[in-house]
Amino acid sequence: RLATIGNATCRKILVRDSNRLVAMTVIRSPQITDMEIQRIAGSTNVCDDVIRYIANSHDRSKDYAVKLALVSNPKCPLGSSLHFLAYLHQDDLRNISRSKNIPGALATAAKKLLKQRGDGRR
Repeated sequence: RLATIGNATCRKILVRDSNRLVAMTVIRSPQITDMEIQRIAGSTNVCDDVIRYIANSHDRSKDYAVKLALVSNPKCPLGSSLHFLAYLHQDDLRNISRSKNIPGALATAAKKLLKQRGDGRR
């Protein structure tokens, strides 16, 4: 109940709960804000199911900042990360392609997308 009707501080703590049901209740809360979703999407301390839920939910992943946070998060499913790559700006793609914290396939796809877009920098 606290995960559903609690304030932002309660949600911040409960989203990292080891019980998957509690964490999923937090992310489904009607009171959760876009800023909280962005923070959760970038966090590696949350359950994989929460990240997967955000990535698969159109309402939760509509903001650019959330898409960037999901792509940068190594817990995000590879298929979802590859889907969101197409929405990223040149500078963010460049940073993703150089990142050591993401899967190699994602970095390779980011490099390929940069090349297709005609990135002038080397």
